[in-house]
This record gives sequence, C-alpha cells and structure tokens, in this order.
Amino acid sequence: SARMSNPNDFDDIGVSLEFLKLFKHENLGNLHGMTTEQVVEYLIRPKTSLVATAPQPKSKKSPTPDKTSYVNMLKSQGQNQYIGKSTVFISHPWRCKFLNLLSAIEEWEKQQDLSEAFLWIDVFSVNQHESITEFKSWAAHFRTFVPGFKHCLVVLSPWDPWKEPMWLNRSWCLFEFFAFSLDDKCEIVFFAIKEERMGVVNAMARGRQYEDILSNINLEVTEAGSEREQNAIKDYVNSKVGYSHFNQRVKMHMKRFLLNVVKEASESVQKQYENSTVPSEIQYVYAKFLMDMGDFQEAEKLLERRLKTFLGGVSENEVVQKGRGFVSTVGSVLGLHQTRHLPKDPKDPREVKRMRRRKWRKKLALLEESKFATESESDEEAAEPLPLSQTMSDYASVNEKLGKLWIAKRWYKACLVLQIESLGGELNAQVASTKHNLGEVMRRVGNVVESVKYLKAALEFFERGSAEDRVLAADVRVSIGNLFLEYPLETLKEMGIRVTGVDPGATKSEQVDAGKQAAWREALKEYDKAIKVQRQVRGQLHLSVADTLSNMATAHRNLGATSRALTDFERALKITEDRVGTMDLRVSATLKNMAIVYQTLFLKEKPSADSEEGKQVKDRTFAIKAEECYTEAIAIEKALCKGDNQMELAGSYSDLAALYKVLGREAESASCYKKALTLKHKVLERRVKLVEDEAQGSSWSLDEVHEALSRAHTRTVQALQVSTVVMPDLREQRSFQHKRLRPLHLSLADTETCLGALIVRLRGDPDDPDPDQARKCARDQLVNALKRRVGALGEDHVLVGDSLRNLGLLHRWLGDERAMREHLERARDVYRKHYGALDDRVMTVQELLD
Repeated sequence: SARMSNPNDFDDIGVSLEFLKLFKHENLGNLHGMTTEQVVEYLIRPKTSLVATAPQPKSKKSPTPDKTSYVNMLKSQGQNQYIGKSTVFISHPWRCKFLNLLSAIEEWEKQQDLSEAFLWIDVFSVNQHESITEFKSWAAHFRTFVPGFKHCLVVLSPWDPWKEPMWLNRSWCLFEFFAFSLDDKCEIVFFAIKEERMGVVNAMARGRQYEDILSNINLEVTEAGSEREQNAIKDYVNSKVGYSHFNQRVKMHMKRFLLNVVKEASESVQKQYENSTVPSEIQYVYAKFLMDMGDFQEAEKLLERRLKTFLGGVSENEVVQKGRGFVSTVGSVLGLHQTRHLPKDPKDPREVKRMRRRKWRKKLALLEESKFATESESDEEAAEPLPLSQTMSDYASVNEKLGKLWIAKRWYKACLVLQIESLGGELNAQVASTKHNLGEVMRRVGNVVESVKYLKAALEFFERGSAEDRVLAADVRVSIGNLFLEYPLETLKEMGIRVTGVDPGATKSEQVDAGKQAAWREALKEYDKAIKVQRQVRGQLHLSVADTLSNMATAHRNLGATSRALTDFERALKITEDRVGTMDLRVSATLKNMAIVYQTLFLKEKPSADSEEGKQVKDRTFAIKAEECYTEAIAIEKALCKGDNQMELAGSYSDLAALYKVLGREAESASCYKKALTLKHKVLERRVKLVEDEAQGSSWSLDEVHEALSRAHTRTVQALQVSTVVMPDLREQRSFQHKRLRPLHLSLADTETCLGALIVRLRGDPDDPDPDQARKCARDQLVNALKRRVGALGEDHVLVGDSLRNLGLLHRWLGDERAMREHLERARDVYRKHYGALDDRVMTVQELLD
C-alpha cells in the first residue's frame, strides 16, 4: 500500500464485496489497464475532493465541504449497506493492475465466506488527500488497530514469474505484514491470481529456482513513495525485531505459499491427465519441492508414479499422435533416434542404420504436423520434459534421503546403464553425475572401495571440462572429503596415501589416531579446493558453499579446532537461512552440528570454585547454547520430518538426552530417550513392512520392469540390463532383508543402551517413580540392545561387549550374583580379544568381578 492518513483520521471501516462488484461495474470502461495508483489519482481523489460530510451525532456544526475517504463519502451519501467494521485487511502494492486486485479478492472469496465480511482496502478506507506527519505515533496506532481482523490477504500481483513479486519490494507492504505477523489470531494469506500462479509454476518447471525468490527477500532494499517514509519504516521494524528475524518470517510464509501453488497445479494436472502416458513436469517440480521441504515420503510416491508413466506401454501410433513430448523424452534416452548408437546387426549393420534412420525421419515429419503439447496449448508455453534417466536419478535420490540405500543404489545403476547406452559411452557429463551419486550412496553403505572408484571416475571427467564442469568437479571433491571424514583409514588406503611422521614405536592405538588425523587433513584439502571453485562460479551465498563450509567445520572439529569449526558452522547457517529460510532441514542439521561443538567446549571447560559454597562448578554458557541449538533443531524437524525421515528427529532427541545426562538433568534425559525410541520403533515397523513387501514382489518386480521397458520401444539387451539392475532376483531379496535393516537396528540398540544404562546408574527411572517398572524397563532395553547388536555384528563385537557389561551392572542392581558374573565375564573376554589384557576396559570389568 502507499500513503496513509494521520492517526486522527484513521479507523477500521471497510467496504463489502458487493460494493467492489458495483464499483467495478460502474467504472469498467475506465479500469482496463489502470494500476491502483492511477485509480486513486483519476477516480478516487476527484470523487472525494468536495464532499459534504455529515455532522457527528454530538456536534452542533453544520455539514461542511471537505476532502475525505471514500468510506466517509459513502457514509455521507447514506450508502451504509456497503460499509462496516472490517474483518479482512488487504495488503497490496499500488502498481498492481486494479482489476487484478479485484480478481484476486474474488478468487480468494471462493475459498472463504465473505458475504458478511467488510474488507479494509487503503484506497477506500483511508483519506487519500493526506499523508503521515509522524510515523512512530502512527505505527503505534496502527498496531492497536490490527487485533480486530481475522484475515490479512496479501495480494502479490504484479508478479513476473522470472522475478520477485512487486509486493516484496514495497516497504509499506512489508510493514503491514510485520504488524499482522505479531498477532497470532489473525491469519496471513499470501495470494496471486491464477494466471500469475501458473506462470510461476511453468517458470519453475523450466528451471526457475524457488530459492532465488526467497534469497531476494530483504526489507533493507525495499522502496516506498518517499525516502522519508522508506527510512522510517525500516528503522521502526529493525528496532522492534531486527532485519534478519523479520526477513525470515516473510520467507517462511512465501515458501509455504509457493509449495501450495505447486501442489495445486500438480493435483490439477493429475486430474486432467490421470490416464495420460505423458509424465507431468509440474508434478515433477512438486516432487522436487517436497524433497527440499523434507517430505521425502510424498516425493517418493510422485516420482514412482512418474517412473511408471515413463515406462508404461504405448503403441507406436500413440507415440506419434502424442508428439514429441513423449518421443523426445523416452526416445532420446532410450536411443531411438541416435542412429550411430543403435544395436548393430552382424549381417548388415549399415542397412539396419539406414532403415532405422528413414523410419525416424518419417516419425519426425509426422511429429512436425502434430500440435500436441504436454501441459499447454503451444510448444512455446509447454515445459520441456526431463528425461527418464533424470527421473530415475531423482527417485534414487529421494530413497537415499529416506535411508532406503538398497533401492537408491539399484536405481542409480539403472540410470547409469540407460545413460551409457543412449549417450554412446561413458564420456558424458550425465554419466559422470550419476557416478558421483553412486559414489555417495556407496559411501553411505560403507563400501569405500566402490565409492572411491565411482568418485575418481567422475572427478577425472569433470576436471577436463568447462567452468561448469569444474564446479561439478568441486562437488565431487566434497564427496571425497566426506569419505576421508567418515572412513579415514580405509579411504587413505584406497586413495593410495601413506601416513608419514608417525613414531615407529607407537602403539596401534596411536597409529590409528595418526591415520585419522592425516585423513581429516586430506579432507580439509579437498574442501578447500572445492569451495574456491564454488564461490568463484556460483557466488559466495550459494547453498553448495554452505554445505562445504559445514563439512569443513566438521573436519576442524575432529582436529580439535573448535573455534574455527564454530565460525564455519555459523557462516553456513547464515547462508542457508538467507537462501531458504529457517524452516528447512539443512538449517536443523547445521544447528545440531553447532550444538555438538558447544557441547564439546562445555566438556573441555575447567571447573572453577563457587564463591558461595566453595564447590567446583563449570560455566554453563556453552551448555545453554547447545541446548538452545538442539531445541531449535527439534522444533524444525517436528514440523518437517515425516515417515522414515523421522529418524532425523529421533537422533536429535537422543543427542539432547545425552546433553541432559551430562548436565545431571536425568528426568529430561530419560524422557528424550523414550521419545527417540518411540520414533525409531515406528520407522522400523514401516521399514520391515517395506522389505517384506518387496521380497514378495509387490513392489517393482523383475518381470514388471522388463515388460515395461520392452513396451517402451527398447527391445534390446539394454532392457534386460536395466531390469536386472533395478530388481535383483527375488529369491535373493529375503537374504538381504536383515542386512538392509541392520543400520536401523543398531541405531535402536544405541538408544536402548543409553536409556537402560541411565536407569541402572540412577537405580530408578526418573520419568517413572514405580521401582518395579523401572527395573523392567531397564532389563527390556538392555536385552533388546544386546539381541540387536549380536544379530547385526556378531557375538565378538566391541559393542556387544558394552551391552554385556551393562547387563552385568543391571543384574548387580537386581541382586542376581550369578547372572552378573556371567555377563561381566563374557564382556571381559570380548574386550580382551580386541584390546588385550591390560586395557582399561578389561581392568574395570575385572574389578567389578573381584
């Protein structure tokens, strides 16, 4: 909005929807093409310049000519049926086409019941002949005026889909948002007319990134009608909440609006093309958006549906009728028109090529006559469909995010086979990108040999390419750095790097530590090379820079440089929040990393004497900061994590529980451990069902994929290769079940051990006063943890020794001498086997036995 009246002439009277329709009808000939600013200048001000206002009830003065607001003019004319106390506030820029503003209100009205409502629109409710004289007193008055509203409708028009909506660049509009965002009872609704919503969706389908819209939200660079008003608004908001906090509020609402817009378009396309064999790019955009928002479960469903659409059977005639939307998508990937890569006929390969080339040219001629477009009336408006290999890659990616690494690995391999076959070999950027993805999955499953193989191949290709390829090489270097971080010794061996400077007489433990230190330094070298290229090519504030900063911070933390680690995490957090807002899983991940650093600093803090009691106490500043970071991360994950992705939330509860345990807050620690266990059990149940269903062939089966690819005009050895990669023989599935669920079982065992050990140490459950229930809870948790660890790791693993020792301590508490000795002796034997007879763990257990 633009100019406002002074506080003395400011009230909450608005106009009805019926009045807006009447105003539009009476002025329709003039309104075409007019902005709101022009409507005020040429229609509203002239009509309200010389109006005889009615005398006030207690006033003896006669009506006098005056310049007034439009609602006062209606009141003086006795048209009270069109005005009343407002319940809906309309926030809009004056450069919006006035008819678009009315269209947005009418369109939103279909979702709300506005028949009895009155709308506060500044051009009608405010005296447009006056301006604010003193902003601070006016702003204070405006904030007292806000609680009477139920809705604040933000009209984002005008909106060029490749730029930001005008509303985001106007200081007055953002001030209105600020005032209403302080009132929890008022619902703020972002809205745009349908044409603009679809324009934004189509732009996103063509590659427009929603992060670009969010990253440009900044009150400091907005404009107002005058520099005085502009500076007054900025100074006022900054003094109340600060620029950064305010910008995050706007980004959060804008992000939700964009998600709803893409969701609406996706559902519309789904209904319209329910039985279509043409994959929807809008649904693809929605799936990608859901992935960024952390809703991997729903994204997986959309991408799986898209895959089955790609691989669905259609006849050759249907392909021709539907045009190049399908053929360029499936045909280009499956190699239909790349004649130099067609399967060779040993009898006469040249004749086969000629025949296929003629057949393809005939198809192209027919396609040129076709007017088919996937989701629009013309080819210019239709988004170019992404290839099948890209959908395979994204489907693999979302399963990787969900922790279904066995599925992700298969689909990445299927994607790789398709790309190599259709693109004529391995020297291609798409192939290299898929190898990079495969290297990442292999890293997560712990297969360092395969991971290094794929990452080296991807790096070798990208290093030889253009500037764009070099930044992809930087991304590969980040992955290699991650390998050094997670598997230091194994990666050093596979990369052929020798550890130097180690004392020949060093113990095995010292040699291992030296190897880890060397690997972490190698990781920093890779990150440093990567971030220089990323900053140069993508800019200082790109999300990839934030990711690399987080990884560098982790390496510094491992090397003991906690101050440097904290600085890098803070820089990464700022970039991520500026780009995507605070409600994002990347933000929560960085917060948790910062919490770990603060926790480390707290543990390193030396206690000092308490002046009052003379006790040695620690400064808890770092502990408080760690708790704040964990709490904020949990709030984000509770809002965003769904389905299998709740493992992130469970991990956060476990980390917070460990912090509470260190701080001596046992009841809160036990409560957090129990929340983590509940979430992990739910995920385990879903994961078990998934693996069982897959083993029974109810998901993508070998025959199903083979048949689908064959119907998609690829009756070559390629179809067999893809289907074999996508779905291994079903008889082997059952033997993989336990292996696939092992990481989840081990995660559960860790939490069960922590909770059980805490109850044993405290001789009771701080979350449950019943002693019998406490003993039962501790026994159940520790026995379950032992079973999971034995099943996943074998009876001689160190973690099994830890579980046996904890069970021994439990039985000592329960007074069962025989069971205590049995478990402690087994624990001692496991420790002795791994660490030798003189290790501290062995000696500690022996002392318990003696």
